[in-house]
Amino acid sequence: YDFTEGRGSRLAGYFEALIYALIILTVLVGILQTVQGHENDLSELEWVAVVIFTVEYLLRFIGAGADPAFAHISNPVLKRMRFVVSFYSLIDLAAIVPFYLAFAMPGSWVDRHDEYLRMLRLLRLLKLDKYVPSISLIDDVFRLKKDMLIVTGYAAGTLWVLFTGLLYVFEYRDSGNDIDPVPVYGCDDDCTMMDRFRTYLDSMVYTCVHLTGDYPIISYSGAARVTCFFMVIAAVGVVSIPSGLVANGFAELVQTTSRKRHGEAIPTGGNAGDDWYEIRLRELEGTDPPPSRFCGPCGSLVDRWQIRTNNFLNGQVDPRTGKEVHTCGSHFFRFFMMTLIILNVIAVLLESIPDVDRGVGNLPGNFFDDFESFSIFFFSLEYALRLFSARKNLEALYSPFVYATTFYGIVDFLSTAPWYVERICLALGMKESADASTIFRIFRIFRLLQLEDFLVGFRKLDNVFRASKDVLKATGLMAVIIWVGCGALFFIFESGNPNWRSCDDSIPLRDTYVNGSLVPG
Repeated sequence: YDFTEGRGSRLAGYFEALIYALIILTVLVGILQTVQGHENDLSELEWVAVVIFTVEYLLRFIGAGADPAFAHISNPVLKRMRFVVSFYSLIDLAAIVPFYLAFAMPGSWVDRHDEYLRMLRLLRLLKLDKYVPSISLIDDVFRLKKDMLIVTGYAAGTLWVLFTGLLYVFEYRDSGNDIDPVPVYGCDDDCTMMDRFRTYLDSMVYTCVHLTGDYPIISYSGAARVTCFFMVIAAVGVVSIPSGLVANGFAELVQTTSRKRHGEAIPTGGNAGDDWYEIRLRELEGTDPPPSRFCGPCGSLVDRWQIRTNNFLNGQVDPRTGKEVHTCGSHFFRFFMMTLIILNVIAVLLESIPDVDRGVGNLPGNFFDDFESFSIFFFSLEYALRLFSARKNLEALYSPFVYATTFYGIVDFLSTAPWYVERICLALGMKESADASTIFRIFRIFRLLQLEDFLVGFRKLDNVFRASKDVLKATGLMAVIIWVGCGALFFIFESGNPNWRSCDDSIPLRDTYVNGSLVPG
């Protein structure tokens, strides 16, 4: 039992890692084998995986007597029988047994439907729930949020029924909104919205999709469009609440479980997701910045200029209010730099439009090039000043190296470096090309990140991800399982459907011109 759980020895840990690696590989192989012409690709890997999974299953069967889940059963035979009908055992059997049956009985029903039975291999993804609990938490989440889910589920269901009725009434005779050239539901020509909304049950499918906030269909009559407007409000205000409740329930349960498992504590005065930077920043708060590395009168002069430069760029903290105070000159410089950043982004967008680029003369020395040189001067000046004053800047942890290697410094560097690289390449005799110019030009869009000086956003994302890592892992695994599982169900149910949006040779796959006329694809 300990060996299959990855405990007791290094070999056990390697075996467990091998099992989970094979789960992912076999799922990917199973997906590949649904592609026409690749049905038997990597079948040798599947053979090896099935043998290893069989060995693992036998080891788990033997070790079931030591499984705490069956500790309440005294009879060793009954323990193993209870293991055979347990959830994860049934998953293993569903993934393994069809393989042996198809091999042992060629030409049988199992062999003829092998492509569908292969989809059972995807159930192996559920075994990953051991390391990242997700599926096993579903019942706990629903119990936790049961009362609120009942209320909001009733409201969402009622709205679904009502809006379905309205769309059906407004569209089941709508022969005016043409939806050719793609036929739907057996309609070959002159297809209209009434072909989609032929019955109340047909209408329920589209209404349910709309209530999720998705609108793949827009060819509605006027009355139906008014209905859709109110459906958008309902989707945001009512129907989205159950999904929010489930997500919140997952967050509560996963974070509680994680704290109990790891015994993690949030640092005093800190926030969930804080890393070394935030911890070090709190340690330095209230301390004086270190003196300049220069000695003598020169050092004191550098200190004064570093303090003045830092106050000019970042403001000075008022000890009474704790807020940053800026001089008029500092305010003007910050406003000027913010405007310059926005204008640079606009310039990149305008330069990408051929007509605009030609209008200003797309040759070296045009308006855009002059504006770029002007911008580079101020961006480079600001970067140099921030490096110079970093030893007096608390947010840089009083270190030029920290500034240069963390978010602000990297963004400031990326806003200027591509221009200098381009100039160096041209100075070395490399020929300027339109493609190279486009690449260097697009790099300027990174200057948008410099607005972080004024609005906090991206630099807090890593904190958010660290604080929510357990929740993201759990919900991410569930999303993958649902994605892959539903993909398998669509493959099983729709791979033999010859008529859903079927196209013939008269319908091109892409827009083409026939006798000078555009034929949409």
